[in-house]
Amino acid sequence: MKKVCYLSNIEGYMQSWIDFFIERGWKVYNISRHNTKLKVNPQLKEYKLPLNIYIGFPLHLYLIYKIIKKIKPDIVHAQNMQSYGIYATAIRDFPLIIHEGGPDHMKTSKNIQRFIEKMAYKRADLITTEMEENKSILSKEYHIEKNKIKSLLWGVDLSVFNRNYKEEVEKLKKRLEICPEDFVMISNRGLNERSGYKQLLYILKEVKKNYSSIKMVLFKSVCIDVKLQNYYEIKKMIEKMNLTKNVILLDPVPRREIPIYLNIADVAINLLELDNGSSAIAEQMACGCIVIGIDNIGYRGRIINDKNGFLFKDRNNIKEIADVIKLCIKNPEIKEKFYKYNKKYLLKYENWYIQMNKMEKIYIDLINEYK
Repeated sequence: MKKVCYLSNIEGYMQSWIDFFIERGWKVYNISRHNTKLKVNPQLKEYKLPLNIYIGFPLHLYLIYKIIKKIKPDIVHAQNMQSYGIYATAIRDFPLIIHEGGPDHMKTSKNIQRFIEKMAYKRADLITTEMEENKSILSKEYHIEKNKIKSLLWGVDLSVFNRNYKEEVEKLKKRLEICPEDFVMISNRGLNERSGYKQLLYILKEVKKNYSSIKMVLFKSVCIDVKLQNYYEIKKMIEKMNLTKNVILLDPVPRREIPIYLNIADVAINLLELDNGSSAIAEQMACGCIVIGIDNIGYRGRIINDKNGFLFKDRNNIKEIADVIKLCIKNPEIKEKFYKYNKKYLLKYENWYIQMNKMEKIYIDLINEYK
């Protein structure tokens, strides 16, 4: 039985990865700094790193080294440079992959942080990233040979993310007091400054001028590290802007329920200015949402403007975004047109099982190189 050890937070996508490799007969371990809110596979072996504000980084390096030495995995895969790739020097004598979620951290990375990142990339045997465009950026900024970087979209599980939830959608709309004729927007990217929650509310207010019954579904958190004050601030904004009847603010939901929530929506709006290939976009597409996003690396690889979604240069151009949403309300055929295109695209390029088989082959090839 082959063994893989992840360094990651167990959020929705990692939960799927863990389940996949366990089902394929791998022994799976995970080392994390955070407790997960999710129910994890009972066959997963977890290691929790203690939090220490004074000696956290060197302590974690030592503990990771000891854990890896003890479990002797065939391969180690660190998810996200800022969070776990920085511990690369603690992994010795075992093949190491670092998944680069996106080079947006380079804007704030300098001095000792930049040095640690360079050392981590140097130690890694392979760097994975979702978007092809990231390869050139990483190669230039960190002087990494391009053949050491591999792009691979994670994809979307089309057996889960699809439009086959008619009964569940009817029940959910009834529970949330959404009328069948209401136009619904959704943002499932968390309540923080990066997600642009203030702009979301301004867009909603602008659309409401013409469509008073419009609804927007937001989630308090889809990430572990969301700050609580953002929740209280958005509550105040909703009341002040007279949007209490339009905004549906929900607690986080289990990953298996996300497709149902996406199915109640007409538009999925993503206002992250930097988003380096998130599979959340593909999931929205698979569930039939009209995807609205900002023109960045993570979106323009999937969205062709006006053909299968809408991209905007500036998330602060509230009226421009609101006008496109109004256009979608007036022309419901846009949703079906985009969905037909997206379904073909996803089947060809982002079938999750095909992509995960490719990832498993990457693991096997790297393991064999080490023998």
